[in-house]
Amino acid sequence: MSYLNSLRLVFSGDFQADVATANNDVRHFDNDNFQARFQLPGENNVNGAYNPDGGSSFLLQHTYVQQVSYPDGRVLTNTADDIVIGTAVTSPADRLSGKLVDLDPQMQLSTEPWGVKLRLLAPDGELLLEGDVEPSGFRDLQVRQFQPPPNGLPLGASWITVLTNLHWTDKAKQSPFLKELKAKTDDDKLSLNLTSFAYYTGHTDGRFTIGKIIGTLGPWIEGEPEQFVPGRRLFGISNVGADTNPAIPFNYSNFIVEEEHKRLLLDLGGSFPVADTQGNIDPIYLKLGVAKAAFNQPVSTAPLLITPAEYLEIGVISNTHQPGWLLKTGGVVSFQLSQPVFQLLKDHQLLLIGKTPEGQERVIARESVGGYLLRADAHVFRLDPGDEERSKIYAYRWGKPLPQAKISLVLQPPVPIDIFSDPTLQGPIPLTGTPPEALLFPAELTTNNKGFARITIGGNDPGSPRGYVDGQVYYLNYSLAEVPVQDKYPFDQFHVHLRDEFDIPQNPAWQDIAYTLKQYGNLFPLMSRFIVDLGSEEAVKKRRDILLFAFTRKIKDPNYMPVTRDLSAAKRKTIVKWLKRLDDDSIQDIAAAESEAAKVKKEPVVAAAGDLDLDDYQKNMARSKSGGKLSFNIVLPFAAE
Repeated sequence: MSYLNSLRLVFSGDFQADVATANNDVRHFDNDNFQARFQLPGENNVNGAYNPDGGSSFLLQHTYVQQVSYPDGRVLTNTADDIVIGTAVTSPADRLSGKLVDLDPQMQLSTEPWGVKLRLLAPDGELLLEGDVEPSGFRDLQVRQFQPPPNGLPLGASWITVLTNLHWTDKAKQSPFLKELKAKTDDDKLSLNLTSFAYYTGHTDGRFTIGKIIGTLGPWIEGEPEQFVPGRRLFGISNVGADTNPAIPFNYSNFIVEEEHKRLLLDLGGSFPVADTQGNIDPIYLKLGVAKAAFNQPVSTAPLLITPAEYLEIGVISNTHQPGWLLKTGGVVSFQLSQPVFQLLKDHQLLLIGKTPEGQERVIARESVGGYLLRADAHVFRLDPGDEERSKIYAYRWGKPLPQAKISLVLQPPVPIDIFSDPTLQGPIPLTGTPPEALLFPAELTTNNKGFARITIGGNDPGSPRGYVDGQVYYLNYSLAEVPVQDKYPFDQFHVHLRDEFDIPQNPAWQDIAYTLKQYGNLFPLMSRFIVDLGSEEAVKKRRDILLFAFTRKIKDPNYMPVTRDLSAAKRKTIVKWLKRLDDDSIQDIAAAESEAAKVKKEPVVAAAGDLDLDDYQKNMARSKSGGKLSFNIVLPFAAE
């Protein structure tokens, strides 16, 4: 089921991600060699990159419900048909905005939203529905803009997660769609997909730190994963760039086959190349077909030609060039399947077919070899020594759970990853993934009769292997022998931040917490400019109230400190213990501190780059994600519609 369902709601608009960038370069964590310029904006990742004064806020703006769809094939787009159409999708106005947070400076490619709440508000301002967005690392980072983008960032990414703690108001009963959605979903959850693109890392068009967002909301069904579609996948194989600088349109797309309706649902919302920052699409000829024989070709710059005799046609994807098509539909296309197509698709590959400029048909994307899909549910973890986190890894073949599948787990070897390095800085870059024995995990798992395997990941004290950066970050790969490397998203891994062991002093002194607070003050100049100089003991004492409030929030609270959520429980408790030992007369009302925290405002500040010492694809994704100077200037070699 998931959001990719015949019963779904689509909303779209803008989002703002005021991400902090002074902490992008891992070497900025070194207090002893920190330079004042690291808090200044700079291009190409120099200094503090494009937004050193960022507060990491994440919120929706001018976002509205566009349409709802039903299992009987109806698509409604008019408020007269359902009051939910046209409603605003927003965050509560009476609380601090949610946060967008990287796991670690050496793993910034599974960024998560924290403390985000979504509300559906009727035109009269009345609440229809609200829920909490569960943190989920983004996936399927891929190129969306193939011409040099005025916004600076050519990539898009998607978060699949669930809304929890749902509150359905009486007014929601006036919406036939919401009534049916509530009846169909399980366990007080809804499945949510958020797709972002056209994010501005510069001040062009007055949209600094703003991008476009598409949301799709559908039922969540008990037993299904929460953070990916339990179905099938298309993988782009047409590299329109170069071997060392790949640019692959339609790179990752989810699809399902609804057997009860003999219907195919394909989500191109996160992969369709866009022509501008508003999500409009150039005319392009596209059709779907089912391969009669296996297509196993990997990504290539040479077109893979195909003839009509090699596939059964499903249908042409039409009207995508109409203004606003992507934002209105969410990029989801639906096809009723003939009986021959329905039967063949049960165990044969789906193909996305285009045309060359000369009019020859070519394969743009294909399903994985053998129809295999292996994906973990929760995959981003923060661990203290002795802690454990649990998840599930699901295996599918042709969209069906795959029992008795053998899953191998292997740590990525130690490498000095600096995703967004300042080219003007000298000095060693810490190794990730060492010591390998500190991370505890099984070497092999076998899926059960429901097609999934449970995994427990734990850790011991890594022993401060990175020196000035707390703990260690690990990339844990999982794989099926049957799945070729090209038929998986390269960051389908477990990403784990394992913190260092730390003994809480009986009577903490300033020197026990000074290095940690100074580091956060360096990396988040917003704090020192608007709230408190974290490097000054006297300044911290004066702001004890608000700091005690922030350091005692639960991790999903948007006021939680540190915003990066990378501080060990022991170090956090030490800070709280020190703050509590101060003169009680200096404590202001905690409620007042909450009010003050909510009032903090700022004017942000211009553009960045990056490097990840992995394969070429991962390098380029990292450079682009930071708003660097990777751009493509490519005219797609596909025929128009």
